Amino acid sequence: MRYAISLAAAFSLAVANVSLAADGAAVFKQNCASCHGETGKSDTAAGKAMKVPALAGDAKVAGMADADIAAVVAYVKGLAAAK
Repeated sequence: MRYAISLAAAFSLAVANVSLAADGAAVFKQNCASCHGETGKSDTAAGKAMKVPALAGDAKVAGMADADIAAVVAYVKGLAAAK
């Protein structure tokens, strides 16, 4: 019985992580990709013109905690709302 409960909990967490990743992809595409590019390499015309940093392959970005990433997203959303 414990095994079944543990397995169900693990499955629920896995499904939640997939859902969060899909949500994150949608948020990135809607709010970030126009400058940082679909792949995060800042290879768009807007990204090049504004000299935005590449996110893909950046060690600093890869090492960021989830809370720090959320704080950056909130900050950028605030900038967009102020326009």
